[in-house]
Amino acid sequence: MTNQVELAMGDGPHLSLDPLPKPCLAQRCAWLTRNLLLTLTILGVILGAVFGGLLRLLPPLDEDLLVLISFPGDILMRMLKMLILPLVISSLISGLAGLDAKSSGHMGTRAMVYYMSTTVLAAVLGVILVLSIHPGNPKLKRATGAAERSEEVSSLDAFLDLIRNLFPENLLAGLQDLELVARQLGMYMVTVALGLLLHGALVLPLIFFGVTRQNPFAFYTGIFQAWLTALGTASSAGTLPVTFRCLEENLGVDRRVTRLVLPIGATINMDGTALYEAVAAIFIAQMNNIALDGGQIATVSLTATLASVGAASIPSAGLVTMLLILTAVGLPTQDISLLIAVDWLLDRLRTSINVVGDSFGAGIVYYLSRAELAAVDARAEGRPPEPPSPKLPPLPNHQGPPEGAGVGYTALPAADSEEEEQAETPSWEPGAEGPGGLLGSDQEKEEEE
Repeated sequence: MTNQVELAMGDGPHLSLDPLPKPCLAQRCAWLTRNLLLTLTILGVILGAVFGGLLRLLPPLDEDLLVLISFPGDILMRMLKMLILPLVISSLISGLAGLDAKSSGHMGTRAMVYYMSTTVLAAVLGVILVLSIHPGNPKLKRATGAAERSEEVSSLDAFLDLIRNLFPENLLAGLQDLELVARQLGMYMVTVALGLLLHGALVLPLIFFGVTRQNPFAFYTGIFQAWLTALGTASSAGTLPVTFRCLEENLGVDRRVTRLVLPIGATINMDGTALYEAVAAIFIAQMNNIALDGGQIATVSLTATLASVGAASIPSAGLVTMLLILTAVGLPTQDISLLIAVDWLLDRLRTSINVVGDSFGAGIVYYLSRAELAAVDARAEGRPPEPPSPKLPPLPNHQGPPEGAGVGYTALPAADSEEEEQAETPSWEPGAEGPGGLLGSDQEKEEEE
């Protein structure tokens, strides 16, 4: 008896179907073990979508049963939010403790320049798309000054208007344009989704490649789990623990950079929110047949950028700051209630782009700060600093460090002699010494006289 099967394929060679070799099977099992959390996350998303679709086929469920079904998800979200404040504070302290004032100042400046630049680019991209696609009234002419103007409203009246519009004066009149509104909302969702796709798949990778000259899509594979978690939780701050793990373990970014840059990015870097708010404001103007001039469009872009910086890193925070943009250009606020119907999906999409932007920012800051990090390590070890390599190898494989290798500060091996220490070359591989890899180590190197 043999467990080998041969299939005849004409007069050519035979196809042999052997059992899966044990080394290959062991490699796959090892990969699943290293990426167990990612595998379980993807499996949970698939099972949740299938289970939710099956529940829609059943008769309306009891209210108590719905509460029980949503209970595990509520507990998970509360646990993630519970970690936000202590995680952000401890991360900032940990990141600053391993740096001097000059190095931390340079890293913070680079991060702020990146964050503000990408946020402005996202808002401008959203304005360009919404003016090109025109998801509002398709019959609206783009001539400036040709449409009617809305009267100026105060912030208090705008807030109270949200409550007034919950009670329409005529129910039948409110249903007349339901088909037109549904079509416009569909085009609005397509515009926002297309803008987020272009920003996440084109703008951010181009910036990363322009600075580091490395493959941005290899970087994407390392942060896939963080992107998926942001898509499920709709919270940038709630995704911070997973983002830390992806950047430090999968991509080998120095933990001093991630602990300083990522908490700041989760608070102020909202590329997806800026794009969404710019599109939403002009979409509401198009729905109400209001033509915006160049000055008002510039005001929308600037206000969307500032409002996204002030938005909290919690689900649907962009809807709250939308009032600032609408009142700044005198647009009606009653149509925000229409956006709420589709915000549950768009909120998750823009949050995932926010997390991707934070991750790319940490990678860029790490690349630009490698010389300062190497100098800090050299002073701590009492040796002269080594100049950074002019051209660094590609980023580490996203599968993580090899078995037995440390991560973070424990990733550096101890040198057996000074000759071996001097012979080492800079590398970005996890566990390697030098300005390109994980910098800093808790292991003391042996000194030989």
